[in-house]
Amino acid sequence: MIMKMRLEKIEEYLKRGIAEGSCVLITGQTSDSFVYNGHLNPLIDGIRQFSAERNMPIIKYSLDRQIEDLSVPTSKAKLKYQPSIDEGTPATIVIDKVFESLKKSGQPTTVIIDFAEAILSDTTTPTLDESRVLQQILNRVLEASFRVQKHLIIMISRVGAVNSAFAQMPGIIACNIALPEQGEREAAVEIMLKSQKSPLYLGDMTPSRLGRISGGLDIDALSRLRRTTSQNNPLTRNTVLNRKKEVIRKQSGGTLTIHDEERDINEDIAGLAQVKLFIKNTQSDKQNIRALLLGPPGTGKTLCATAVAKAMDTIPISLAQVKSMWVGESERQFRQVIEIIERNAPVTLILDECDQLSMGSRSGSNMAQDSSSVDTSLRGMLMEWLGDIGSTNSGISIIAMSNNANGVDPAFRDRLTTIPILEPITAADKARIAMIQLQRMERQGDEAGIKQAFAESPKIFTGRQIVKMLAKATRCADKDSGVVTYEAMRDAIAGMLRSFGSAEELMSLRAIKFTDEREYLPWMAARLLGNGSAEAPEYMKSFLSSDQTEIDHERLDARITDLVNRGY
Repeated sequence: MIMKMRLEKIEEYLKRGIAEGSCVLITGQTSDSFVYNGHLNPLIDGIRQFSAERNMPIIKYSLDRQIEDLSVPTSKAKLKYQPSIDEGTPATIVIDKVFESLKKSGQPTTVIIDFAEAILSDTTTPTLDESRVLQQILNRVLEASFRVQKHLIIMISRVGAVNSAFAQMPGIIACNIALPEQGEREAAVEIMLKSQKSPLYLGDMTPSRLGRISGGLDIDALSRLRRTTSQNNPLTRNTVLNRKKEVIRKQSGGTLTIHDEERDINEDIAGLAQVKLFIKNTQSDKQNIRALLLGPPGTGKTLCATAVAKAMDTIPISLAQVKSMWVGESERQFRQVIEIIERNAPVTLILDECDQLSMGSRSGSNMAQDSSSVDTSLRGMLMEWLGDIGSTNSGISIIAMSNNANGVDPAFRDRLTTIPILEPITAADKARIAMIQLQRMERQGDEAGIKQAFAESPKIFTGRQIVKMLAKATRCADKDSGVVTYEAMRDAIAGMLRSFGSAEELMSLRAIKFTDEREYLPWMAARLLGNGSAEAPEYMKSFLSSDQTEIDHERLDARITDLVNRGY
């Protein structure tokens, strides 16, 4: 399928306008630049070229410059009769004179009225003069004798929203210009790279990659980025994504949270082979990822979510405050949030505590809605939206997380790939977690000694518990070098009163229960990635086959029931 640039799509509306004798109302990204015939052009230039190809002279009326003849000099189309307009002439008189000139000339002409939002505002009631301008235009385009003359009347909105009721009136063809799609962004980047006056420098980044990650930015925003580049200072991924973050924050207010701290799945996260395998399996298709991370708290689910977002070259965002105390406001805000997410794709949406999906807290003494009914409504809207984007190449990745696997809606779970996030199994993984944290603390550690200390302890710890015990380990570090040694780590482990217990075991077993694909069992993923000796945790082995590739779900369910009956 051949992708059409936005100006090519606009041309289809202009052709309709001529054929039907209607007024074409153009809204949206009208002030952006557009890829057309290998160049970046403003909208007006595209319309001029369209008119020149049809030998149509072109008149533009704007509030700042009044009447202009914009006919292309090299075109055969010449304006036979240009209305004489004095500066400051009211719009109603100008419109009358323009239509009178069209009648006198008898030649098909393009007329651009370049201030649509001034008379069609969606936030103010039109004045008497503004209403008359609307009536003048509508009367003309609905007049049979005018329609057969094949004039093209175009109204362009530049900055404000246009009254939606006008767009639906007879004789009006509404054309809303969206943000550029990936193909147009890539084409724009190629043009910028060849610019003699102000070239774009990409370094190792390809035009394809820049076109993909820059969703949500218009062509002019991309063009401004090149001003900061040079051969020695090429454009980076972080520069582009930081610009996107600014746009999302401005658009969303407090309804979306951006996760600024990035994690690299290989450098910043120890173990978790199942997540690394999932990224490997899906990274070739950098469009849509759907994953559900299940497991006890403190095992690194949020770290994994942000690492997946980085691997996908996307910004990780979360729903923040969506619910409202006013009737219908929650649903309206949710729809706005979804529009922002879709507009800025590709992005990664992180849904924490997805067993609740409560969309944020509500406050106020006089609640206008019942909270449970609002939650049900929002959950329904979210489920419908997930179903819609799941079957399309939307560029919206979903990473959901929960400690309570049993509480996740089965219909929601079926839309995602379940990945269990458990405690680190091997002493090497535990030592690696400690070393990564020590590096962040700007402290040093003896990795071999730390690994030995964990290997000697029968206790099970989550990643978060390991990070906590480092506070004591650093206090017990070697007095001269400050290095966390075997002895310091051994003493810190011994001093931990609480480790991985029955409550965490229950959460882990439920995460395994709902895992559909064998390769995403942590030990199986490790084997697939080259660690042939990887083993399941000891407390799970009684539910597994001898080679640990199959799960005895009957025994697993019995253990889960036992833990539940005991109050965990």
